[in-house]
Amino acid sequence: MHTIALHDLLHMLQLRHSPAGAASQPIVLVDLDELESLSPREASLLAHRLPDDLRIYVGVRTRPLPVPLIGPGQQILERLTTTISPTVGALADGTPEGPASATSAVVRVDDPLETAARIAEQGRRTPDAVHVMDTVLRIAERATARETLISESYGYAALLDGPEYGAWRTVAGAPVGPPAQIRRDRHGDTNVVTIDWTTPESGMDHALRLAVAQALLDARHEGADEIELRAEGPDFCAQPIPDDDPARRGDARAHLNRLQRHPGVAAWLVHRRLTVRVQGRCCSAGLELAAFAHTVIADRDARFWVPHLPYGLCFGAGGSVSLTSRIGRWRTAYLALSGASIDAATALRWGLVDVIADAHAPSRPPYELVGAPSRA
Repeated sequence: MHTIALHDLLHMLQLRHSPAGAASQPIVLVDLDELESLSPREASLLAHRLPDDLRIYVGVRTRPLPVPLIGPGQQILERLTTTISPTVGALADGTPEGPASATSAVVRVDDPLETAARIAEQGRRTPDAVHVMDTVLRIAERATARETLISESYGYAALLDGPEYGAWRTVAGAPVGPPAQIRRDRHGDTNVVTIDWTTPESGMDHALRLAVAQALLDARHEGADEIELRAEGPDFCAQPIPDDDPARRGDARAHLNRLQRHPGVAAWLVHRRLTVRVQGRCCSAGLELAAFAHTVIADRDARFWVPHLPYGLCFGAGGSVSLTSRIGRWRTAYLALSGASIDAATALRWGLVDVIADAHAPSRPPYELVGAPSRA
């Protein structure tokens, strides 16, 4: 595994050069062990030049970062796609870990070098999807939710027609989700939308995503004060099933129609009145939708991960808005690039969930998605 030293990277970017490497490998691993050795001027210059390059830079530390890290060094971390650092001592136990925290640009892992190698390998396998994912996540930092959802949808549609997803589908065949039914019940002022899985496996295919979106919008149009989304079964959403929309190819009008029925748009519209209850495995479209909720309640056994890149895809159900708003761009990129999963306790600490059911862990205040429509 090759990493580039900070001083070497600074010299290349000053000359407007990119690090050597095949075009099919978009990820550059940056050795951050000497971050403190940069002068303030060098650190500021490097932080300024990093966004000008189209490569995807992932910081790697084998020694804990000092806390707090402020100034130009922190600016470098914020410009990178993500940074991985050792678990022990990387952050103080009491440090806030929400997306607004300066330390959220750093993800603590048990083995930074092994994780970095896994991330680099993903870049070699699906460079197109990695580029699109990174681009959409960076758009989410500065754009409105509406603009980000549109950008994500176009990126996802392009990747569905791309060679990386095509190669996966050639082997796996057309994705088909397990049978499920959508049930709606009224409990007082709460409209409960239940995904009733009819098999032990669970995963949201194209038809089910449309059905969930329609159920959320119907509840909204009926004026429900509160909406709750839940799933019956051992898992909330266990399988990553790509949304293989047959109307996607080369048709701008079909794409606009898809946006009007987009599950992420529906979840965004009902954000302020939406509660989601999650159990077991939660990934892909299920995770993207759950993260839109005003309150996410997770069972203690819940686990979360982002499985899109191995299929040659980026987010397609609004995750570039929902996840980045909750846990920040860097942690979202880490989950996508590494394929790692996190448990409920980590999800609570990061802000991906707000409450752990039947646990003594402190809950977070209800989450407010900036720009989401009012209840009216």
